[in-house]
Parts: sequence; C-alpha cells; structure tokens
Amino acid sequence: MKRINILILSVVLTIIIPTQAPRADDPKLNIQELYSQCKGKLGSADSLFCIGFISGIGDLMLVNGLGVKPFDNAKYESSCGRPSYGAQVQAFVNWAEKHPDLWDGPRAIGVVEALRESWPCPQNSN
Repeated sequence: MKRINILILSVVLTIIIPTQAPRADDPKLNIQELYSQCKGKLGSADSLFCIGFISGIGDLMLVNGLGVKPFDNAKYESSCGRPSYGAQVQAFVNWAEKHPDLWDGPRAIGVVEALRESWPCPQNSN
C-alpha cells in the first residue's frame, strides 16, 4: 500500500510542479558558454557537448542546403566540402575568438555564422 501511495504522490507532483523552458537570454545558451565548452578538456562532458551541438547544426545545415530536389552528392561535396566534426568545432572556436563582441548572442546562431563563413556553399536553386 505504501508503494502505491508513493507512486500516486510521484505522479501528482510530476503533474503539478511546473517546468520551465530555457530562456533565450540564459547565459548557458550563449556563444561564450559554448566557446568555453569547446575549449574544455578533450573527452570531457563539455567537449563532447560542444562536438555534438556543433555537428548537429552542421548536419542540419547540410540537409537543409540540399533542398528537396534530387542532387548529385559528389558535385555537392566538391562545391561545399564535407568538413569533419573536428574541423567544424575548430571553425566555431576561430570564429568566436574573432567575434568576442557577439558572445552574448545565441550559441546556435554563432555556430551557423561560423560554418557559413568557413564553408560558403552556393545556394541550392529550385
């Protein structure tokens, strides 16, 4: 009976305790914080987050750049390159070091700008 009461209490508390979405101005979501994570010790939780975050955005940019019409993968890779995840992280670090005035901005925007600057690919025309 105690277990059932604890289970019910857990469910009720889960429902009534409000959760809060991260705020856009949260310092943990800015370029400076991501830069710090990327400069962390290789293999640390921070560096792994950095690689995952930047590579996720890089992969998404690649997919979005391909559009919906059929494409020639070899032609696309030769015009845009297919940088390694390590190269993408280094591109972000280099970009962030050149733009400390933008460190308060959203980290995702910083990554997009860094990757665009490093690998300016032609726009896919439909």
